[in-house]
Amino acid sequence: MKRSLILAAWLAAAGACFGQELGVSLGPAVFRPEGGNALSNAPTPVNGCGLVRFRLSDDLLFQASGGYGVNSRFYDTNSLMMGGRYRTETRISGFPVEIELLASRPLVILSSLRPCIGLGAGFYRYTATAETRTTVTETEMDADISGFAQYFTAGCDFRMGKRWTAFGRVKKIGFSGLRVKGEDPYENTLGNPAVAEYETSLPADAGSGDWSLTVGVLYDLKPGRSWSLSGEED
Repeated sequence: MKRSLILAAWLAAAGACFGQELGVSLGPAVFRPEGGNALSNAPTPVNGCGLVRFRLSDDLLFQASGGYGVNSRFYDTNSLMMGGRYRTETRISGFPVEIELLASRPLVILSSLRPCIGLGAGFYRYTATAETRTTVTETEMDADISGFAQYFTAGCDFRMGKRWTAFGRVKKIGFSGLRVKGEDPYENTLGNPAVAEYETSLPADAGSGDWSLTVGVLYDLKPGRSWSLSGEED
């Protein structure tokens, strides 16, 4: 958490010195947690990020963001194999750092809407903990998700005034270098509880399972160089 706050403060300072727009965003991570028992019911973390955007040209944008993501899920059911009623709570938290290169154009000359498409890449590090309680036992399993991933993004900016812009983005992983490391309990050949360590990859979803939608708002520090509501430079 402390490291994430330092990163967000650094991005804000860099944006104030060199950037053109500062903002915040909220949305689920670009991946879906899976791998091992600790992630069997894990929710997708929801990331709150600070971001800095630079205008490389009239139609080309560079964006950097970083923040903190967290989510939790409860699972309550009855099972004869688990000794009756049991309850599992899974919590996942961590931080994302992402960069994006975006191509953006006004929808029409007199429009405040600017569709955009682009490529992004990020480094992600999350920890998940699953606690299961039954009438007779209590177990805890952990798993770490970390690594780099590349993704595609598309969306739209909506200019709300001279300084404020709202935006929405859809993201989809193209290449995933994410790895999952964890420990799963089991019964060994002597009937005693033991722990097995494992490591596996977290691949991109072939379908639409890892699509994510991010929304946010930007504040323009240099509106004199911004595109106006007519789509032209002021």
